[in-house]
Amino acid sequence: MTSYQPPKLEFANKLIGRDDLTNRMLKEFKNAGRGHGRALLVPGHSGIGKTSLVQWLKEPVESENGLFVQGKFDQYQQNTPYYAIQQALQQLWDKIQLSGKKEHSRLCASIRESLGDFGFLLTELIHELGNLIEKPTTVDDANINFIEARHRFTTVIREFLKIVCLPEHPVVIFVDDWQWADAASLELLKGLYIDEQPCYFLFIVSYRDEEVNKTHPLSPVISELIHSQLPPHVIEVHRLNENAARMIIKDALGDTIENLELLTKQVHKHTEGNPFYLKAFLEFLYDNKMLYFDSVEKRWHWELEKDLPKDIVALFIKKLSGFEPKRQKLISLAACIGNVFDLNTLCEIYTHSTNECHASLQPFIASGLVLPLSDHDQERTPTKHCSEQSFMFMHDRVQQAAYLLIEPEKLAETHLDIGRFLLSSLNESEIEENLFEIVGHINTAESLIHDPEEQRMMVDLNMDASLKARSATAYSAMLQFNQYAFTFAEKMAGDITHFWDIDYEKALLLHRHLAESEFLEGDRNRAAQVIQQSLGFTKTAIERAESLTILIVQHTLLAKYSDAIDSGRQALSEFGIILPADNFQYFRDIEIERVREKLKNKSISGLYDLPIMNDPEMLTIIKILITLGPPCYRTHQHLWSVIVPKVVNLTLDHGLVPQIGYSHTAFGGLLGWVDNDYTPLCQDRCRLN
Repeated sequence: MTSYQPPKLEFANKLIGRDDLTNRMLKEFKNAGRGHGRALLVPGHSGIGKTSLVQWLKEPVESENGLFVQGKFDQYQQNTPYYAIQQALQQLWDKIQLSGKKEHSRLCASIRESLGDFGFLLTELIHELGNLIEKPTTVDDANINFIEARHRFTTVIREFLKIVCLPEHPVVIFVDDWQWADAASLELLKGLYIDEQPCYFLFIVSYRDEEVNKTHPLSPVISELIHSQLPPHVIEVHRLNENAARMIIKDALGDTIENLELLTKQVHKHTEGNPFYLKAFLEFLYDNKMLYFDSVEKRWHWELEKDLPKDIVALFIKKLSGFEPKRQKLISLAACIGNVFDLNTLCEIYTHSTNECHASLQPFIASGLVLPLSDHDQERTPTKHCSEQSFMFMHDRVQQAAYLLIEPEKLAETHLDIGRFLLSSLNESEIEENLFEIVGHINTAESLIHDPEEQRMMVDLNMDASLKARSATAYSAMLQFNQYAFTFAEKMAGDITHFWDIDYEKALLLHRHLAESEFLEGDRNRAAQVIQQSLGFTKTAIERAESLTILIVQHTLLAKYSDAIDSGRQALSEFGIILPADNFQYFRDIEIERVREKLKNKSISGLYDLPIMNDPEMLTIIKILITLGPPCYRTHQHLWSVIVPKVVNLTLDHGLVPQIGYSHTAFGGLLGWVDNDYTPLCQDRCRLN
């Protein structure tokens, strides 16, 4: 005869009180499967059940041959561009590769055909595509303006989704915790849905609405989406009522509960109907003997103390504090690594063996605070440098509580240890793949780095990260990386002035990159100051002119057209070119007559055979003149009428440049205006581009 086993507190893996929401969720997927692509917003408080609700959809999606993938933003990785977007797209590509060799080859061919030279931009988010798509030499990232770059990047992602979201397998992408999204991800979300939306695609956006006030960066994005031509549907997840709370308690404890109604009332009041908090609170009561089963009466009894945790984070801090100090240290180090962490990294910063670390984790695993990732789980919650032994926190609030166990003065040192370990343990391609994360860890500890060689290395890594961020149009992150690079350069050299003596080329690039990023996302006055400071150190006319060209663009974008023209005059003077200050018609007519003289007895079509310009000085001069076009056209058209034929003359003398699409078309229009003669000859001249 077996001995009596008293029941334990156990929660069934099912949704309670959410039938209406699951029906609506399923309806959204059915609509996407019919080709009506849409975004779906799922706001709600932390722990209210948003993630569980959306993950419920995975089974019905896959039962209809759909693809369900997800990504999750991390509260301690908010400076990592596209942190969750990359997870989701990488997971999507992994699933596509499992669809069979024939289908995989077809999709690869479609990507190359549809995206052309710009397909390489996908490799910023799906690294494996680098084996299929190489960056073409014809694409010049440095000379594309930031608005065009952002539009181009969004267009590439949208076109990729059009290719992979098909009637035979609609795609659901679930990206969680947008309240922690980086600025680049917010811009991508907005760009994907303001214009057109991919068919056979459901994009689920979940966020904590209690953390998104009017000043939060997500708020204006949500507002724009709601007021767009095809606004997203919204499924709000609210707290559970008392009846649902009662069902959860009965489901966990059975029918033999002392005063169930009063227990339900008090638990519901304390947790405010938050299902995650409700379950965690019941477990807390059980662990602390305030909820227990009487084996004699075969009945559950309960008695609440007065000193109860005031919120969910306080509850988990109290729970984690019950473990011995060495285990508390271990779990707090894991929280620094991220919501998902691997055993190798944890062992290194904990300075214990793998077996010791694994053993120390066991109580957290047994209590459900930490979950081991099986192959299935790693597909569900991907991370970029997981070992075979990887784990995740069961909820962000557990990670937050563990992170708060670290003494504030030890945080920077901990992040430094993590960053250094990742640098030493990963190969070159893995470092490139995880560059944002690695640099983010080490930058946190900038004040602790005193070795000049390590400071020099951090200048290089931050500059590499800024270029990677620029390529992905993550301009806010680009600014932060450039600022840190500047700080490390100052510390290494003792003063930024001396950094020019140590590494002139790098100093020049750093000043230009910092000026660009300050203008886009930071202090625009600072941007101009950085350029002006660099002019005192530049060695050649070309370098000074290129820096001044940056100022032309910035002044133009700020509608400071007079300042833009002054910067252009200064840049051209480096090559002995002085633009007229008066008698503009006279100088205009001289330039036009020179063009006419050079074109005499020549066919327009023959100009296509002119060589490509390769003289560095001439290329710089042309670039300055073309950049001066917009500010002059807006406020000084007399000067503009001189610049346009001057560019045409220079191309006839020294060769063609890509920018003739602007100059030669403008020249055709100028001829028509000057002579009041829009003859076919003028039109032919317009076609020089």
